[in-house]
Amino acid sequence: MNASSPTAPIIVKAPDSSSKINIAHEINRYETPLADAVINLSHELSNSFHALPITGGSSLEGSLLKNKYDEIFGMQMLRSEMTITGTYFDSFFFGNKVISEAENLAAKLYGADGTLFVTTGTTVSNQIAIDALCERNMRVLLDKSCHQSMHFALRQHGAVVDHLLPIWRCEKSGKNIWSLNDLLTLILNAQHAGAPYELIVLNAHSYDGMVYDLPQIIAYLLQNGAATRTFLIDEAWGAANYFQKDLKSLTAMRARFLFKDHPQLKIVATQSAHKSLSCLRQASMIHYCGDTELGARLKLSRFKFHTTSPSYPILASLDLARAQMQEEGEALLIRASTLSTYFCQEIKNLWHMTDNLINETMPPANPFVYAHSDPTKVSINVDDLGISAYDVKDKLFLNHGIYVNRITDTSLLFNFHIGITAGATENLLRALQDIGLASEQWPSFANSENFIISYPPGVPIIVPGDAITPEIQKYIRKMKRSGAHVFYA
Repeated sequence: MNASSPTAPIIVKAPDSSSKINIAHEINRYETPLADAVINLSHELSNSFHALPITGGSSLEGSLLKNKYDEIFGMQMLRSEMTITGTYFDSFFFGNKVISEAENLAAKLYGADGTLFVTTGTTVSNQIAIDALCERNMRVLLDKSCHQSMHFALRQHGAVVDHLLPIWRCEKSGKNIWSLNDLLTLILNAQHAGAPYELIVLNAHSYDGMVYDLPQIIAYLLQNGAATRTFLIDEAWGAANYFQKDLKSLTAMRARFLFKDHPQLKIVATQSAHKSLSCLRQASMIHYCGDTELGARLKLSRFKFHTTSPSYPILASLDLARAQMQEEGEALLIRASTLSTYFCQEIKNLWHMTDNLINETMPPANPFVYAHSDPTKVSINVDDLGISAYDVKDKLFLNHGIYVNRITDTSLLFNFHIGITAGATENLLRALQDIGLASEQWPSFANSENFIISYPPGVPIIVPGDAITPEIQKYIRKMKRSGAHVFYA
């Protein structure tokens, strides 16, 4: 790899360790009322005669499994798994102390009128939002690319659903885009037919990195005659976008500028916080902008659908993740973008290829000015390696301990989230280099001592003394993919 590989930027300037005042000042910058309350409770609680035998590991004393619990959870996390409500902590559903305070801090950071924490995943957040916004037989326009939980919840509520379908798809990466004109046409046609949509549900950020400009999309619809005033936005993959300089203006809560001219507008966004922030799995948030009745309906729906035993560690992690993004978010996203850019530069030469980076996230003549590409989501085409994307995925995990989730027949998607470091990026590049070298035993750029012959047609590609150039390597891979046999003699 390049000797000028990046190092992770300093996120927070470290205080002088000899100065307790400076240390205290740095710590106090991070306002975490909910997390602090959980920490304090974990130290104050000796025994619980209510529930949760696992609190503090009490039920594991003498058990041969205690070490495994400790390996997975750690005793401090077990001390944080408690069920204490009311006076000593706060009520999850009717909070007026630390939970409410933490949610208000999140709402302020995200530019929302209110925020609700959810500890049972964004599937439940979507059910909560649909229940609060949708009535039986309501006419709904649903972006087909939204998470399945949106589709199931709308069916369960008896909504009459039409779908917004994509009109373009990248054959290599699988990314797709719907048309703003199609969206407006569907809305206006429904209105002209006397059956207007009362709710529009859109996906803000696809897993593979297509990001829609929600404020401008909603503004465009309102300016061109759309009567709908209630929007539910699937921002599952977009919680970190609010801190990314190129993407934050595209986020759902940034549409609040429209409320001055459209006071009846309601916008709700659900986020899988654990997908892009430093919080535990199933940590989710619901942000909303609208009147006080909207907040009350969302809280009532959370009371109906959410478990009555929310996880305190997950709640605390939401509070901590919010504080981290408030103080460090911009720097973390700069690092993520810098590393993804560096990776793109290196991968172009890694396998001696020039076209393996998939850049066509949109057609060449791009009419989709409302759709953008997340720079931290990188798709690479491995077709020219002579091995499948599935094999590359297996080799990355089994041989190098590197996991990727999204693949197509010919490409892999790498998500440079805020947990990816410079070291992790270098490990990935080394692993891909090893896979590329193993796939073809080239005496790279050296003179061949053999014939290399493709059959058919049976004509030498290389004769002894010829240089095996990157162009020749690419041509041989192309011949193999066409079904020809390549012999080394």
